[in-house]
Amino acid sequence: MYYPTRTDVRDGRKSFITILLEEIQAGKVTAYSAQNMSVPTTYQDIQTHMGATTKIQHIQIDAAGHTRDSVIPESAKPEEIKQLMLYEEWYFDQKYSKLDVRIIAVCPFYMGYDTETNQTVHIALFWVKFDDIRDVLAKNEVFVANNDAQRISFDDLFMQRRFSSIIYGESNVYNDRNINEYTIGKASLFEAERLKTELFNFEHDLWEY
Repeated sequence: MYYPTRTDVRDGRKSFITILLEEIQAGKVTAYSAQNMSVPTTYQDIQTHMGATTKIQHIQIDAAGHTRDSVIPESAKPEEIKQLMLYEEWYFDQKYSKLDVRIIAVCPFYMGYDTETNQTVHIALFWVKFDDIRDVLAKNEVFVANNDAQRISFDDLFMQRRFSSIIYGESNVYNDRNINEYTIGKASLFEAERLKTELFNFEHDLWEY
């Protein structure tokens, strides 16, 4: 999903984030604030969060030491988007008697490097509703490492759940707090596995032998 970092001119393949940003820029998909899924955000704000900025640099213009200010633009870095967070609803399908999942929204995470603080930044950029992007995802192919002759679409990848993930949180009585709000380090991974086991056991207990 990360590659290619630039559109492949040979077969037109694009990375997942490239597809999203092109649709948002064209006004075909509405992006929402990472803090509030009901508040729209703009393409310019997203670019800023991805590192797009302008810096003023003092440049010496003569031997006497006179300087002038030069504005240096820095472009956004979509290649630093290396994580996705899915907002999902797990439910029991009574018609087919199975536990199923519905993807509601997707949030990309920017993981760049701040040269001023010398620290890695981890920023949630925006939310997009999954139903709004399914059409364009179905029209773009994903490279399949094990079988290059049979490509699948990004929509297939999500619907067939051909990705690995870690549970970030669940709806709960504690104001829907995330796992990292009450655990740290390895304990967070253990808690994520516990929630995954709960889902498995819930589905398993629905059957009688």
